[in-house]
Amino acid sequence: MRSRPTPKDLELCRYCPSLCQSRCPVNLALADIAWSPCGKMSGVWRLQEGLVKATREATIPLHMCLDCLACREVCDHGVEVPDNLAGARLAADTHYAQTQNPVDTTWNTQKAWETLRSCTPAWRCVDEAAVLLVPGREMLEPEGVDQLKALFQVLDKLSDEVVGVNPDSVLDDGHFSYIHGNLAQAKTAAGKAFKRYGKYKRIVVASPHNLSFVTLHWPQLGYDRSKSVMGVIEYLSSAMDWNHSARFDGRVAWHDPCHLGRHLEQYQLPRDLLKWAGRYAPVELLHNHGNSLCCGGGYPMSTRDPDGAAKVTAMRVAEIDASEADVVVTGCSQCVHTLREANPEKPIKHLVEFLAEVL
Repeated sequence: MRSRPTPKDLELCRYCPSLCQSRCPVNLALADIAWSPCGKMSGVWRLQEGLVKATREATIPLHMCLDCLACREVCDHGVEVPDNLAGARLAADTHYAQTQNPVDTTWNTQKAWETLRSCTPAWRCVDEAAVLLVPGREMLEPEGVDQLKALFQVLDKLSDEVVGVNPDSVLDDGHFSYIHGNLAQAKTAAGKAFKRYGKYKRIVVASPHNLSFVTLHWPQLGYDRSKSVMGVIEYLSSAMDWNHSARFDGRVAWHDPCHLGRHLEQYQLPRDLLKWAGRYAPVELLHNHGNSLCCGGGYPMSTRDPDGAAKVTAMRVAEIDASEADVVVTGCSQCVHTLREANPEKPIKHLVEFLAEVL
């Protein structure tokens, strides 16, 4: 986590031959070199050097990122462009974050808890839990509630008796604030959640966005809970009876979420689950694994420029249609919502929804 961009990285990007252009979904969708990783980094450099004024137009590039990390796959210098752009948004000696209409990054924990409690079996609502479930922001939105209910169905079918929820399940971990340029709010939220999480033996996080932030960025703030935090896919797979497979007859394609894939490098486990569940090996979309295309739902671009992000989504939808898969499964609620909205004719399911049907 950076509070400002790294000068060395800015210099490298200014003079690089721009290999990243071919991998950045924003650049590919919008066909504008200004939105390529090197273009955005050059824009940050010009702002920092005072070569351009920090107007609304000049600071737009800071937000034209999906945090998908695709650029890292081809960068010979190891430049972390999303971190540098986040650092530019957070830079204390600039007013970059104030030059665009700010995104409301506050989190209504009371409303979130009411939603979670209404979807949770009563016996799982406990003050003390051996394993605390943290659904994440997207699964607690109206379009994610069905996925939350499916998750509890899967836990019941796996005879799980230890996962519980309480108001600590809906604490803000700081991710949404950080990615939108509010470092102070992110630090405050992360510190509170870090303290509360210490009560539990295990924290199971359903959102890849939150999982990557807690495991990869919290330690940079001095808050390390990585040994007690795990993803929901890992947790469910550890309780699965791998000797008795399900039998789904259709063709299933897996969409690699950016935070589950390139951020956390979890590629094989969800594919193993799909192979276990069906008669056939999972269908691979044209771009997959570390080469996967973002769904267009990544932050901050999806909230700052939804029309531009929709063009990224269209590229992924075209690959889904070309796959001829009967159903597309993914492990991120934001991906599910984004792809469903863009392609309502194609069945798009969260992995927990798919498992609830086949178990």
